This record gives sequence, structure tokens and C-alpha cells, in this order.
Amino acid sequence: MSSLGRFLEISIPTEDVADSLSFYKRLGFWELPVGDIRPYNYAVVSDGSVCIGLHADGVDQLSLSFVKPDVARHSRTFRDLGLELEFERLADDEFNEAAVADPDGHHALLLEASTFSSSPLEEHHSPLVGPLYSISLACAHLESSLEFWELLGFELADAGPGRRVCIEASDLRMELREESRRRPPVLNFRPSNLQQCLMALEQQDIDAKLSGERCSLKAPEGTALVLEGFEP
Repeated sequence: MSSLGRFLEISIPTEDVADSLSFYKRLGFWELPVGDIRPYNYAVVSDGSVCIGLHADGVDQLSLSFVKPDVARHSRTFRDLGLELEFERLADDEFNEAAVADPDGHHALLLEASTFSSSPLEEHHSPLVGPLYSISLACAHLESSLEFWELLGFELADAGPGRRVCIEASDLRMELREESRRRPPVLNFRPSNLQQCLMALEQQDIDAKLSGERCSLKAPEGTALVLEGFEP
């Protein structure tokens, strides 16, 4: 458990929630019941290990959301660590949340409580794309980005080729990759059989671009998904 708390969801800004929801359900994700905390259209899908929140408002970029009761106290902890909050909503008449950003502007959101209900995993099959393996974040300076996330409780898992490392916390794996230009975050999945996955995607009329042992998809709201073949 990192100092950020329990990982809740990947929060994604979504212009057309219904369109994006349909896309993820065609991939084999299932919808979870949401509460009435959000004052805007909001939906959540799950693959059994990670949840994706589709937000019509309140989120302006792909962000990582964590549940941490007593947000007000923990936002003060962020300041004590020398981190500047992007925003904090702590009024008595609103849902308490706060956000902090890494050196490249990627947001981690701290929420007072969960915004949806979970569902028994045995009721569902695995998605076509397989489980989420990692979230890739581009960074200008690897050391600065790594220092930020380690400060929040993430631990170094392994170093990849080139200027790339993997870090883990709260059942979440992230890849930090140093790049000369800013790229949007990428969701990396590992289907058990890439060729079978591609055939299933074709049956669902989902366009996938194949390159070697990996292929890429783009969700309606613009989220990049990469599927990698691997030997189990």
C-alpha cells in the first residue's frame, strides 16, 4: 500500500461516455454500478484486476485515482513532502479530493471514498485483450520522475532496455520511459494468444494495427491501448 492509498481506477476524460463505454464492453470489460457522488455523466468498467473510469467532466487528462480517507490531512502531508497540489476540493458540501502532479504533469488523484461498487469476479470472463500489464508514462527526465513516484510510495520493480524503469505500488504497475517529446499515457495489455485476440477484435469490428508481436488500438476518447504477445 503506497502513501497514495488503495488504487481505485484509471480516470479518463471522455467526451461521449456512452460511445467509450460501448467500446470497452466490446473488448470484454464489464460495467460496474456507480454512485451519485459525481455531478456529471460517469461510468466505470473493469477487467477483473483494474477499473477504468470514464468521466464527462472533472478530469482533464488520464489520471490515476486512489482512495485515501481524510484527504484534507493527507493533502497537508503532500505539502510537507514539498509537493505542490494541482487542486484540492475540501468543502463540507462537496466530495473531498485532491490532486498532485509529477514533473511531467501526470496526475495522481486522492479521493475520500470509492465512487462505484465492485462486482464478483466469477460472474465474468476475461477481456479479449487480456489483463492490464502496465501503464506507460513518458517523462522528460527519468530520475526526476522516478524520485517523485518513489516519494509517494512506489517501488522500483525492474529496469528495462534504454531509459526505462518499471515501478509498482497498490497492485499497480507503471512503466516510466524517458523520451525527447511528450507522448500520452499508454495502457499495456497481454493477451494469452495475440493472434486469437486479433481475430476476436476483427469479429467485434475493432480496428487494430499490428506491428511484429504487438498491436495498437485507440479508444473513442483517444486512449492508446497496446497489446503485446508473450510466451507464458
